Amino acid sequence: MEFPERHELPLQAQKMEVLGRLAGAVIHDLNNLLTVIQLNAGLISLGGLPEEEVLASAGKIDEASCRAAELTRKVLNFARGKADEIGPVNLPELITGLSRLLEPLVAKRVRMEIALGTEERWVRGNSSAIEQAVMNLVLNAVDAMPDGGKVTISCKAQTLSAGERKSCSPGRYIVICVADEGRGIPLEDRTGIFKPFFTTKNDGTGMGLAIVNRIARLHGGVVEFESELGKGTEFRIWLPEDTSVRKVEVRVPVVSAPPSSDRTILLVEDDPGILELTLYLLNSMGLRVLPAKNGEEALAHWQSHREEIGLLFTDIVLPGQLSGRDLALKLLADRPSLPVLYTSGYSNMDADQSYFTKSNFLSKPFQSTALQKAVRAALAETQPA
Repeated sequence: MEFPERHELPLQAQKMEVLGRLAGAVIHDLNNLLTVIQLNAGLISLGGLPEEEVLASAGKIDEASCRAAELTRKVLNFARGKADEIGPVNLPELITGLSRLLEPLVAKRVRMEIALGTEERWVRGNSSAIEQAVMNLVLNAVDAMPDGGKVTISCKAQTLSAGERKSCSPGRYIVICVADEGRGIPLEDRTGIFKPFFTTKNDGTGMGLAIVNRIARLHGGVVEFESELGKGTEFRIWLPEDTSVRKVEVRVPVVSAPPSSDRTILLVEDDPGILELTLYLLNSMGLRVLPAKNGEEALAHWQSHREEIGLLFTDIVLPGQLSGRDLALKLLADRPSLPVLYTSGYSNMDADQSYFTKSNFLSKPFQSTALQKAVRAALAETQPA
């Protein structure tokens, strides 16, 4: 298999489009990791901590720095990958590794599910190009669900008989599926979606699906889709299986959700590391804290402890149906004098940023001293932020 040079330029050009979209989301993820590092370093620098707590903080610094290094490495590998590097590719391993890079791309209101099984699935091709195809499909899936939903990435083996799939020879194939629960593709748009420069988005280039189609064909495969209006779309990339590679059973790692906490500041943060450390620091200030991982949990705390809560400290971008701003508006409608302190790792969270200022916004990553200063200032306020 060879990737002719004339195919490399459009592949790299479209890759830059994906990287541009990836940049802001990756910065957000890195800022969360840096916040964990800075907060733990701040705890250690305070001195007087028991040895086990110092070691625990050091371990969290190490874990967060490793995650940041892994994320950076994956971005660089994706950016540097060349279209002429061909070899055996284990698709479940590729997708599992790609999932960490995909997480920042997926909006908070969209759930990503990886269903790969435990077997190796080998194809012969270019890993960077296949990653690019999967990323394009995931981005389209997210765009198709502005109100939230689930995107599922799966991988399976299937045998094709003669004439069963157009442009596919009979034999064994590995099928990558990316399915969403979005609006579906209108009938009038379906015949043109793989054509270069065809787009229904106001800011689209029309190259995403054209590149997916090209990558599939360069690998001797094909891409197809099924869509139902109002119910979603599933894209399938058929790639010839590489039967020369010996297969062994592998275990795909499963990331379990962090344990919830039910322990008077209303603290809303979806990153478990930041939530844990912020909770610890606020408790060390002699403050009672009600932690919540999303707006819905925060509303439940508000209903039970409305009269006790003296400050809402919330991330602006949250999973679920309520953003931090939406949550604040609901609580301020109930009690207009409630102080609100916002935080975020995004550099551009909202077109309307008039609701926060330097005095009621704490940018991630932040140090423990900056957190304590901001919280004390917010608690001293008697008017809504």
